[in-house]
Amino acid sequence: MRIFILLVLVGLTACGGPPGDQAHGTATDPNAATGFFTENTIPPETARDIRGDGVLRDADERPYGYAFLGNPLPEFTAPRVNGPDWSPRQIDKWTIIDVWGIWCGDCMADAPYAAALSQAVDQDPALDFVSIHTPPSLRRADEAFGDFGSVEAYFEEAGYSYPTVLDIDAGVRTALQIAWTPTYLLVSPDGIVRGFRTDLSVAGGDPVKDFLQDVARVQAETVVAPRPRLPAFALDGVAGIRSTTLFTQSSIEAAFPGFVVRAETELASGNAETVFHVREPGSQAEGQVLLFTVLPDWDKGHVAEVTTRSEAIRGPYGTRIGETSFGDFEGLGHVTCALGPAESGDVFLCHAKEDERNVFRWTFARSEGYAGSWPESTALTRAELVEMSYLPSSRVP
Repeated sequence: MRIFILLVLVGLTACGGPPGDQAHGTATDPNAATGFFTENTIPPETARDIRGDGVLRDADERPYGYAFLGNPLPEFTAPRVNGPDWSPRQIDKWTIIDVWGIWCGDCMADAPYAAALSQAVDQDPALDFVSIHTPPSLRRADEAFGDFGSVEAYFEEAGYSYPTVLDIDAGVRTALQIAWTPTYLLVSPDGIVRGFRTDLSVAGGDPVKDFLQDVARVQAETVVAPRPRLPAFALDGVAGIRSTTLFTQSSIEAAFPGFVVRAETELASGNAETVFHVREPGSQAEGQVLLFTVLPDWDKGHVAEVTTRSEAIRGPYGTRIGETSFGDFEGLGHVTCALGPAESGDVFLCHAKEDERNVFRWTFARSEGYAGSWPESTALTRAELVEMSYLPSSRVP
């Protein structure tokens, strides 16, 4: 009875995207896409690209596969319900991700199964569970919570809860290329998507137990390479980079073991310059998140600078791109700050110095939408951290 009441309160909405006519929590196709899929699963001959989006689906529009099977999840950061932000970068053990929405009738039929799955996962120290609550689309983001208004209100009414991350504007849904809700993803500790399935409620049998057996089978069959620990900036360096580190492929790879290092060309002051990009490991280039850029001192043949614009990297004093503003930062340690040179644009630079060397630099830029003059005190307080740099051999002029 509780499930029925919740469905009425929320309003039935088809969960593959645009509204459809199929009943919720049911499957009408004899070859329904309601099982567990891996990278090597072959769709049946009845599979069709019903929507013209390149996704093979069954008659109820459930997909037979998932775009990132066998590949890393794309990087994103989203807030938790009653907790800190969450990112795929935090995955360090086998993890089941449930993508769902209160607006979605199929998700509401599935929610008690998701709650039971979460409870079962809690008993396994080698397995984790997180759900991502998403709206149907950016255009319909205001429909995300139905009549409940929030995930917390829904859980209070339902009488259960599980760890939930909030996709506020469907940006996570778009990044993850979700073709149906609910979608369950099995991700290995190295961040690779190893399995996928849709609704548990339409699977028959004992769906939670059967799903966990599928998970156990994939775990047993998969050799997972250890995920390298993400380096953090300190005032005196990052990873294995020192003032004597040669600007060569082998030296940079030795400094960042386990990460992908590539020599690439960037434009600097209108000139093409060779740099090394340090990326997350992954099976495809587009899945390898850029973490650091290493720049040369050609006079010495050594590394001159290591920079990051990645929100995943922590810097000295807990600074982080996308989180830290100048108002949070000023007055810390042996740090001096000044307006950057004219050619660098509207930026404010802060340096930590040691033995007459600039050993670390934070770059702040005016916050988006600020219309005042630069750098007024109010503008500086709101200035956002956009880049952090370690300067192993930079002398103060």
